[in-house]
Amino acid sequence: MPTSKKTPGRILVADDHVLFRRGLAALLNDQPDLEVVAEAEDGLEAVQLARDLDVNLIVMDVNMPISDGLEATQMIRKLMPDVKIMMLTVNDKDETLFAAIKAGAGGYMLKNADADGVLEGVREMLAGATSALKP
Repeated sequence: MPTSKKTPGRILVADDHVLFRRGLAALLNDQPDLEVVAEAEDGLEAVQLARDLDVNLIVMDVNMPISDGLEATQMIRKLMPDVKIMMLTVNDKDETLFAAIKAGAGGYMLKNADADGVLEGVREMLAGATSALKP
């Protein structure tokens, strides 16, 4: 009886800081169960890529040019309500969390979280849980 291979979680990473975005994408791509299928440098590009690609999860920065992560999350929610969205932020203030959840994010992660915490949060989000990681 052949074993079925689990489909990797298909992820879009959206962040305007190239080094952070590529580092996060490399961390995620190094996992056998995760695959970054695209990267966006602003909220509008994230919306366009999410619309064009079959993604399970979008990891999105709150503060980006053209359309910030909160606006992009609202747009994506209207177009693709089943896509999970995890917000990235440097800000651990409650109002940022509430704004992200109100916009439609399933959770958030602080940018200073360690690699194991990031991977755990991404996997939990893909499994359907909400994720709010603190350092």
